[in-house]
Amino acid sequence: MSISSNDNYIKIWNLINWECILNLTNINKEGFLFSSCFLYQNNDIYIITSNFNYKGNSDPIKIFNFNKQKINEIKNSNEKTYFIDTFYDNISSKKFIITGNLNFSQSYEYENNNIYYKYNDNNSGYGINSIIITNNKGIIKLIESSEDGIIRIFNFHSGLLLNKITISESILYGVSLWKDNYLFVGCKDKTIKIVDIEKILMVKSLTGHNNRVLTIKTIIHPEYGECILSQNWVDSEIKLWGYEI
Repeated sequence: MSISSNDNYIKIWNLINWECILNLTNINKEGFLFSSCFLYQNNDIYIITSNFNYKGNSDPIKIFNFNKQKINEIKNSNEKTYFIDTFYDNISSKKFIITGNLNFSQSYEYENNNIYYKYNDNNSGYGINSIIITNNKGIIKLIESSEDGIIRIFNFHSGLLLNKITISESILYGVSLWKDNYLFVGCKDKTIKIVDIEKILMVKSLTGHNNRVLTIKTIIHPEYGECILSQNWVDSEIKLWGYEI
């Protein structure tokens, strides 16, 4: 598990014994590390870092090995980045780095270090807080949550905007796919919204948190099956949700 921080470090934890096995410090000159992720290449694992600098241009996306060595930077990636993740396309056998930035999302081809596509709906001034990639009926889709309260669904390879789902005036944070056709969305208004992405419709609003819901994760629980984990801004508790549509 990787944990990013607003004081410019990343900690890597072993979830078997909860030992901190790596501490990367002073990654960027200025700015906040809102997100980090892993990249698997052959038999090696790398750490990829984002950057968000309020004062000017952000540092580029950086890639580190577990010896704390920076092995690469993604060129032309000096965006104000909230969210970062990786995606492997089985059809093209290509690895991509995905970022949610201020105003738009973007993908980069890892092998050639180039921008692959910019996903933009002219939503000026709104940050993209979370992204998932899904293969739905043979079409690879990029689904993003935004600070303007809208879920946007793009064709990953063409960049075409397929659908927009207005949730509310609330800022949207974490998203997670559930049972293939549904999204669980964390919101600033303390709720979790359930969205049918086939019908382009919000079907339910769940309450139970006492602050904005930042993180949503789908898991397979050994007793309850497919469930959702959620955590809000200040809670010391992680909530487990089971739900039937």
